[in-house]
Amino acid sequence: MVKVFLTYCPPSHELLLAGCKRVMISYGCQTRLAKPILPPGFSDYLLDSGGFQLKTGAIKRPLYWKSYCWWIKALIEKYGDKISGYMTLDVDSPGITYENTLYMMGEGLNPMPIWKDGWSEYWLDFYAREFPYVAIGGLVGSGQKSRMYYTQLMKKLAVNYPKTKFHLLGVGISGADGFKQYPPFSVDFSTWTNPGRFGSALVHTNQGNIKQITLTDELRQKIRTNRDYKQSLVRQAIKTALSMENL
Repeated sequence: MVKVFLTYCPPSHELLLAGCKRVMISYGCQTRLAKPILPPGFSDYLLDSGGFQLKTGAIKRPLYWKSYCWWIKALIEKYGDKISGYMTLDVDSPGITYENTLYMMGEGLNPMPIWKDGWSEYWLDFYAREFPYVAIGGLVGSGQKSRMYYTQLMKKLAVNYPKTKFHLLGVGISGADGFKQYPPFSVDFSTWTNPGRFGSALVHTNQGNIKQITLTDELRQKIRTNRDYKQSLVRQAIKTALSMENL
């Protein structure tokens, strides 16, 4: 079973509650930092720094490891074991990302280190041997990875590091179909929000794979004018995304 964390989206809170129990929360997207709080009703939370969103411009404010650590500690004190884990503060440099990991460990935390596709495999080997739970990033953004890529990646991780748990950050449609033979321990998934944002839908193919389809102009207009229709697409997307748990 794969643990699927859906990226939290406040406007869809009630829809998420109806079909999802695990969500990923980004520190970078928080606006109430003085009083850290998690959205209610879920049983499992994964915390992320927001480093990727900062890189893409989705968030504008700078991220500091000291305030990130304070936020994590406050949430752990309040929510305890409902928090499954939290990522290190990642940047584009593997060396600085490792330094941030050490800083967080010095604060008494046990962050999940992040290795990004394209970085030296020295760091992957080091993290996989020294940490029980490792996140793999750099899988989305500029150029989608093929299903074969994900299959080969997960096979390598399973064979070389059988005792290490791996989390795939921001797994895409290709990833959802590409790791059936060697599933990771957990993934986070944001594509479920696409129906409301881009006028698309998530469906299963006859082969049981997940596919994103672009809706007709007429249906995209219906999303804008018919709230019930839009919500039905989001519910379908949530259900489809969570089907990855059964791999």
